[in-house]
Order: sequence, then structure tokens, then C-alpha cells
Amino acid sequence: MKTLRDAVNWAFRSRQTGRITLVHPPNALALTTSGALTASALLARRSPGAARAASVLGRVTGLVWAADEVVRGVNPFRRAVGAVALVRLLRSTSS
Repeated sequence: MKTLRDAVNWAFRSRQTGRITLVHPPNALALTTSGALTASALLARRSPGAARAASVLGRVTGLVWAADEVVRGVNPFRRAVGAVALVRLLRSTSS
């Protein structure tokens, strides 16, 4: 049982505050912006230029968020989530 507790502490404990951290407000803006732009791209299908612009901006904001998590994530879990998102976004951009 101690090993599981140690693993949870290592993965989820913020190196800055010492508290368990999964999400925090600054990321909400980047994720909301990315989601809104991506949704706008889906809704703007009648205007290909607007749809393309919204799609590209949505991916760029997602990439910025993911890269920021990899570099500045407060714990290993957050850095891993950023890395997975970054890889998925880069793979979906290239296809």
C-alpha cells in the first residue's frame, strides 16, 4: 500500500505547492479557446476559408497548451498528459 501512495504522490503532487493537482485555471483558457475554435471550424463548413482558419487556430492553441504542459507542468502526470496531447495533435496535423 505504501508503494501505491508513493506512486500517487510522485505522479500527482505539485512540485510548486505540494498539493495534489490535476487541473488549474490558467489551462482552462487555452483549452476552452482551442475547443471553441475547433467547434467553430465544424460549424463553419459553408465557408471553407473560415473553417480552415478556425481549424488551424484551434490546433495551434492546442499545440501551445500541450507544449506548455510538457515544459512547465507542475507534476509528472500533467507533463505526460501534455506529451500525449502534443503527439496526437502533431500526428493529426500531418495526416
